[in-house]
Amino acid sequence: MIPAVFKYIKGILAFFLSIFFIGNLSAQSNSDITGQIWISFSLNKQFAENYLFYTNPEYYYEFRADREWNTYAWSNGLEYYPSRNFDLFLNVYAALTEQTSGINTTEVRPVLGGRWNIIDASHRARLTFQAKYEFRNFYESSKKNWSQSNRLRVQLQTRYSLNRETTVEDKNFIIRVYAEEFMNIDENIEEAFWNNRRFAMGFYYRHTSKKTYELRYQLLNSKNTLEQERFQVRSHILYVLFTFYL
Repeated sequence: MIPAVFKYIKGILAFFLSIFFIGNLSAQSNSDITGQIWISFSLNKQFAENYLFYTNPEYYYEFRADREWNTYAWSNGLEYYPSRNFDLFLNVYAALTEQTSGINTTEVRPVLGGRWNIIDASHRARLTFQAKYEFRNFYESSKKNWSQSNRLRVQLQTRYSLNRETTVEDKNFIIRVYAEEFMNIDENIEEAFWNNRRFAMGFYYRHTSKKTYELRYQLLNSKNTLEQERFQVRSHILYVLFTFYL
């Protein structure tokens, strides 16, 4: 069993890393590197059998001496599960961000999307494809004006249980790997991290159906649109997520 697990993990990592790094071949040479930590709490409530409501406060912080960047964010959403293989969701994301010294922004972002469970949760390995549309409303305090931007995001994700037959059993150690592409339709927003693509890998522990704990590494390729030359930024992110179900 152990060799099969490592063979699966090695194949999945190679696939997702190739997606990410091939996409990065066109990145500019004048790139910057940052380190960040993201902390998130998710509170979920299922109702009417096929619906799930969630609220999710988050905090992001950049470790950097020459710049102050941090975000307080909160999203509230509703998911609908019409079948085992397809999910629909909508949410509203709100964030207060200190982009850099003297530049603070507020964002309100309605999101609409869907998820295709190519291999569903009843299996040991799970594979999903997700697509969502975001309408970003951005307010910069120094300019005192709102700007809007449209963005599409597509994500391919896999999960694999290390010690159970499915990913929905309790006392379960699960590996999660995904690659995500941000397709920005316009460039109307000025921010320190204007995302292009992301690769993530980590694991989470499903203690019970009510509690999960996750630790994840993310490599994020973005662009600094605050600067005139709009140089590339590579961010190494430690992501910690606590999820609870009522």
